[in-house]
Amino acid sequence: MNIIVNKYRSSDDAKTKKFCLSLAKHAPEGAWYRGLKAEVRKLCFKRALENAMAVALAHRSTPRAMETKFALRQTWASGGRAAESAYLLYTGLKWDYDQQCTVGLWPQLKTFKVKLAVFVAGIDASTCYYTDWGDVMALSRPPIFEDGEACFLNTKLSLAAHPARVLGASMKDLRKDCPELPGGRIRRRSRPGVVNYATMHVDPMFLCHTTGHDGKGFSNLFEYMDASVAMAIPGAVVLAGWPALPRAARKSAAAPPMLLQNGDLGPAVRACAASIIMHYPERKRRGEARSVHAKLIETVEGMKLYDPGASADTTLIRWSAE
Repeated sequence: MNIIVNKYRSSDDAKTKKFCLSLAKHAPEGAWYRGLKAEVRKLCFKRALENAMAVALAHRSTPRAMETKFALRQTWASGGRAAESAYLLYTGLKWDYDQQCTVGLWPQLKTFKVKLAVFVAGIDASTCYYTDWGDVMALSRPPIFEDGEACFLNTKLSLAAHPARVLGASMKDLRKDCPELPGGRIRRRSRPGVVNYATMHVDPMFLCHTTGHDGKGFSNLFEYMDASVAMAIPGAVVLAGWPALPRAARKSAAAPPMLLQNGDLGPAVRACAASIIMHYPERKRRGEARSVHAKLIETVEGMKLYDPGASADTTLIRWSAE
């Protein structure tokens, strides 16, 4: 921004030159310019914090770190509050074949309402919901599923008396081992940060379907229009790191049956596996998710899925390019 201003200070256009010179003074233009720079710094810090946390947790490569990373990804992707991911149920999840994404019923603790949460694949390994979920599946045993009993997606977090404090403590503990992470408060105010970021790219008429805000004060149209997956997709896409869409820029001790091959979430499980394999070379090079990759290689070798005369590692690298 400073480079652009300095360039046009010597503009031949008198109005442009006068405007650029006034930015350094206590004129209204100068106040506007300083405010704009402050907002840019906040946004850059927010994005750096989110990505740095995800990368640092991936480097830890423990089941607890992967579960924390997944819970944080759910919170970011849904525009939710820190504690709410603890109460996401397997029975509340399904695969949407029209939009090719996972949809969940997200409990809102402040309003005591339920909203739709839409989870799409991220633009890279550090922002991908399915990579984070796949890491958890690889290292943690699935919860016991019984009909009529609540089966939570984030099992350990759901047992905590104060889930938000658990997430906050995990992130503070992470900072002790990773002093290079950005500073600042990390447990609170995550929802306003998500909303402010997404609002820069998505029309509020679409974004309120992602965040769960009541749109009736925005337009009487919302008296007749309920939230739908299609309406929540634009916000989910931006929160997964992708550019905004053109239109929006304006009873048995067994694993949850929906995770089985023919279950409702079978496509989501396959998306997790595909995401882990696709990002395998990149994350291996960066030293992330080592225990996940060890489990992946063990599975490929145990099922003899590797190419003839090749190792599991080279086979996974080949698969990642397909």
